[in-house]
Amino acid sequence: MQNKDYPSIKNVIHLCLAFTGLHLLSGILTEVLLYGLSVTGIVLSETMGNIVFILCLMTVYILMIKYLIKKSYVKKVHFFQWQKLNPTVIFLFLVLFSGATLVFSEINYLLYFILPMPSFLVDIFNQAFTLDSLLLSLLLIVIIPAVCEEILFRGFILFGLKRHYSPHKSIFISSLLFGLVHLNPWQFLTAFLLGLIFGWIAVKTESIILPILGHTLNNLMALISVRYFAMEINPPDQFELQPFWLDLTGILLCILGFYFLHQYFKNVSVKKEIL
Repeated sequence: MQNKDYPSIKNVIHLCLAFTGLHLLSGILTEVLLYGLSVTGIVLSETMGNIVFILCLMTVYILMIKYLIKKSYVKKVHFFQWQKLNPTVIFLFLVLFSGATLVFSEINYLLYFILPMPSFLVDIFNQAFTLDSLLLSLLLIVIIPAVCEEILFRGFILFGLKRHYSPHKSIFISSLLFGLVHLNPWQFLTAFLLGLIFGWIAVKTESIILPILGHTLNNLMALISVRYFAMEINPPDQFELQPFWLDLTGILLCILGFYFLHQYFKNVSVKKEIL
């Protein structure tokens, strides 16, 4: 049954804890299933093991989304509406996102240098990025997280909180939780900052289409960088910043993208009031 008061801040915290727990549980269930099969003499290939894990992960996402559809009063049709999207908005969002990517890459580099990622986590990420099957890597790193996480965090959580709290507070809370569920400080900051951008554009467009696009591009660039350009998740021992012009370009793109998007939405709002 749908609840008009759902979700509250307490509800979304519980939801994120459940999301994290079920996400970890899908990995555990996969290992248990593979072990059970091996005991009976059935040994699956690495590719088949990854497929089993992806199926478990998809099952978790589908069950959570089905639960939220029944529980939440959020209008799901708003998630994918196109009415406020046009070439201008899409272009300016990509300008903002491109600038943010350049700036965040520098922030990440500094963070990894100050606080190196443990080798076991590096191995886990490298394994996910370099699966034998490119399609499985795309599903695991790009497509499933981009679509399912945006439905959850910018869809049900952000739009749900927005029914009870201010847009700014809702964006901040949903972004903070989005960062925290990554369960490590190396992803937290970027996820939180991207969450602020995705949340803002979702509220302005009343749609999660652009957040899904941004999330997809962010994860796809990471996948391509690691898989095909041998980018190291941890930086080398010798400290070296990005070229200054690259950082400056990122900052300028962020400023220009945000300013013109803000002006665009402001003008649209004024026209509505006149009409």
